[in-house]
Formats: sequence, C-alpha cells, structure tokens
Amino acid sequence: MGVRVTSQGPGQSVMTCAHRYQEWSTNPDTPNLVFGQCYILGEDLHKSDAHRIWRRVICDDRKHIKDKPKNPDWFGYCQQGHSAAFAMDKTSLLFGPGAYQWKGIVRMESRDNLEVSNEEPRETGDVDRLDRDLIPLLNNSYLGFSIDSGMALNKKGQLTIVSGAPRGGFSGEVAFLKRDPLAERSLSVENILNFSALRIPLAGSFS
Repeated sequence: MGVRVTSQGPGQSVMTCAHRYQEWSTNPDTPNLVFGQCYILGEDLHKSDAHRIWRRVICDDRKHIKDKPKNPDWFGYCQQGHSAAFAMDKTSLLFGPGAYQWKGIVRMESRDNLEVSNEEPRETGDVDRLDRDLIPLLNNSYLGFSIDSGMALNKKGQLTIVSGAPRGGFSGEVAFLKRDPLAERSLSVENILNFSALRIPLAGSFS
C-alpha cells in the first residue's frame, strides 16, 4: 500500500493504491493473481462518505474476469494502481500496466457514485468490448506506468489524459487519450509520442 498517493487538494479526497495486491488460491496449480487496487479516502484519511465507492478496482471486477482466462494475456496480472490520479475535470484515473500481456490499460471513472449525473466508466479497449486491438501499442509497453491530464493540451476545454508507456516502441512512448466520441465506454488514443528517433533505449515515460 502507498505505491501511489495523490490528493485533490486541501479539504478534498485522497487516493492511495496497492499495485501488488494479490488474490491467493488454495489450489497449488492456480497461480496467485496480482490485481492491485486503489482506495479513495476523505480528507481525514478515513473511508469516504456514502455517496462514494471508496474501494476502486478494475481487474478483479466481474466484468473483466468472468469470461476471460486468469492469466497475463488478459487481467490476471493487471497491477492496478502503479499510477493513479484525479483528472482536471474531477474524475478518477486508474491504471493497470499489466493488463493485456503488459500492453497496459487506462481507465477513467466518476469520483462519486451518484447515479443521476455520473458518466459511465471508460477505458482503453472499451469497457464493453475488452478489445486489446483498440489500443495501438505493442504488448509489454506498460501503458499506465505514469499519468497526468490537462484541459488544453490538444484542444482548449477538452480533457486530455497523458500516460507513459516506458517500454512502448522499444524506446518509450507517451500516449495522449481522450473520450471516444463514438463509443461512450471507451478511451481512444489521439496521439503517440515516440522516442525512437533519440536512439536512446527506454528514453522516457517512466514518470
């Protein structure tokens, strides 16, 4: 616990993550699964109020594992929480660099769980389709290793999520993501910054 700790600011929420959180099996033939998880706490570092889901998980959620093998090809070693942040529009950003054979996953969801106005969660690969081919990076890229966001990086007033993939393209890549305008539960990759021209192995995107 504590590999990632981030705050919204004075008097607001704190998010902390444990990317090595594991699910153990009593079956010796079943490997331990390294899902990871995050917690959103109040300003007093206790569980948040009733309008908030305080334990946040991606890869041990039933949607992600009920129909998929529990192995590195899918979500068995997701390692959610290696990076996490509060976005500029007050949504929560969660990441699992171990998903999809360490291609990595980026997820955006509401900070609160009020049903009236909440936007549906979104993620690379699409929450409904879980399609790794929608993520234009190679396996073992570690998308989600680092994270930030801004409201004027590509277009003024539009949230852009910036995520590092330190093994992407064999020299490191940075992906710029946005809400997919055609799929309400997907994040699409708008641009990719590649460091191969620098001819420096694993040049960037670790932080």
